[in-house]
Amino acid sequence: MTDLSDMKEPGYVLKKDDFPSFFARLKQFGRVIAPRMQDQLRFDEVAKPDQIVWSGHTYFSPKEYVFPHTQTLFKYKDDKPIPVKEDVEQIVLLGARLCDLNAFFVNDFLFKNNEFPDEQYIEKRSKLLLIGNYCHSYVDSYCFCSSMEFKPYYDLLMIDRGSYWHVKVNNPKHDWLVEGMATENYKPKPTECKARLPDKNIKEMFNSAAWEKGSKACFSCGKCTHLCPTCMCFTVFDEPDLDLKGGERRLEWDSCQFKDFTEVAGGHIFRESRTERFKHRIYHKLQYFKDQFGVFMCTGCGRCIRNCPEKIDWIKIINDEKNLPHYFNPTNGKSAEELYPQNQELQGRLSAEKTDGKGGGS
Repeated sequence: MTDLSDMKEPGYVLKKDDFPSFFARLKQFGRVIAPRMQDQLRFDEVAKPDQIVWSGHTYFSPKEYVFPHTQTLFKYKDDKPIPVKEDVEQIVLLGARLCDLNAFFVNDFLFKNNEFPDEQYIEKRSKLLLIGNYCHSYVDSYCFCSSMEFKPYYDLLMIDRGSYWHVKVNNPKHDWLVEGMATENYKPKPTECKARLPDKNIKEMFNSAAWEKGSKACFSCGKCTHLCPTCMCFTVFDEPDLDLKGGERRLEWDSCQFKDFTEVAGGHIFRESRTERFKHRIYHKLQYFKDQFGVFMCTGCGRCIRNCPEKIDWIKIINDEKNLPHYFNPTNGKSAEELYPQNQELQGRLSAEKTDGKGGGS
């Protein structure tokens, strides 16, 4: 169950008619990045409030705003390193769901609060204002965030209450955003998802044949890791100039699902079989990271299942192995479509935009 016990009180009342003025305040801080419909629902810069889509789940996670797909670490000339100073701008990440916000909690362990902090990550992270969008219920049947352990890891959280937003402030540094708003005491009901993972202890499953069964449908395409908000694997390589006297060292996303990811000098590959790679990703999410840092790496966003070409449901694999039910009905028989009719409208808008030739990614 999503833990909201640490949420700060009181909250503030943001009338929806007043949202444009609130949006203007956000733009004073920096660029506003929010879910926006393009070829897919994705995080992108929004210039006005009506571009923001509050329903549905973004295809990509927002991790690229602190961990770009590719970046230059430094340049070099005649074997001498040349530091690269990036002009990092302030960004408001608006409308992210709790699963994506908790991904920042996880990633901060890796790149910010670690023995070897990443300076580029820290600078981007320090200029990021996190404003969440609370889920009253599951977005679709692939969400399982209510089975994970969440922290109130945001600066502000917006909770839709019909004619207004209830805004919770978790970082006093940004009290200026709610200045002048009325206060109220309110606590939403915990989010309950249709899919669930009641038993996350998979230590005894390591040699189970269930992993091989699940990996048979896997292409090792790496889509799951690239869409995951907490998969941060990368590779580093040099890109030399044509005269071979200089160049730059670059970092680029990589994936533990690629066969050559664990290849070392001499050609040995530590996880050569697809089953080993498939299983490694799950164990990293549920066991290895928790053993080291005390928290689960997975946040239950469901992207790795929702967008998998073969819809490989590793949650169901675990539940079946433990003879546990995969789904339960927390909403008195109502489907996600009934609970979130906006999602149907969202799909209609996407189809219409494609028909009109307006769709296009950034």
